[in-house]
Amino acid sequence: MRNYLKNVAIHCRGNYRQMIQMINEQQPVKEYPCDCQYVTYGEESYPQALYDCHYPPLVLFYYGNLSLLSKPTISVVGSRDCSDYAYFYTEKIVRQLAKKYVIVSGLAKGIDGIAHTSALDGLGTVGFLGCGIDRIYPNENKALIETMKKTQLVISEYYGNLAPQKRNFPWRNRLIVAAGKKLCVMACRIRSGTMSSVNEAVLLDRDIYCLPFALDDSSGAGCLDIVNSGATLLTQDVLNMILDRSMYI
Repeated sequence: MRNYLKNVAIHCRGNYRQMIQMINEQQPVKEYPCDCQYVTYGEESYPQALYDCHYPPLVLFYYGNLSLLSKPTISVVGSRDCSDYAYFYTEKIVRQLAKKYVIVSGLAKGIDGIAHTSALDGLGTVGFLGCGIDRIYPNENKALIETMKKTQLVISEYYGNLAPQKRNFPWRNRLIVAAGKKLCVMACRIRSGTMSSVNEAVLLDRDIYCLPFALDDSSGAGCLDIVNSGATLLTQDVLNMILDRSMYI
């Protein structure tokens, strides 16, 4: 079954609906070579947190240390075009969190890249891609991605060099959120792709924390809106509480 699921995933180019149809109909599929590691739904090494997804991935292709996802985790997300303020505090906060948590994000530019880079010297970091596992995207994160493939974990539902597609990123976000026990939103505009992660966190009953922003800072207006809806402001006292609780996860 493991090999069959791998072949179906590659054949369908990661299209979840097509994969489910092929599996349900027990359609035959040709053998595809696989040059990276992979794990399939139901295997002992499959990340337990991803079973929380309403649509858990059937196959995950990866490079690095899959066991990072079995440690205490926190997801960190935010805008690609973040302000200097968000950059500074993401780096500062993630360096503290990374001492006790694996940091999960999406390897995009902006907040994602800062979060991963700031976590490299900590417990570890995991990057979920919205493109093929061998695709370097964005190019500005090439060195970071190559480093994480060797020493951390880079993971994707998509095999090979499959190009990024806009629809893949909100779909990818469900995995970033599910993989973390908590979600930290470090920058978010009112209408932002980050909101798909927040919506997923609400569905999965994950704790949501938002970096505080000034009332006239549009780059963080989404964070204020999320807090108004019930999320917690990420103050130093709250950060200390999160760090203290890591031993109980």
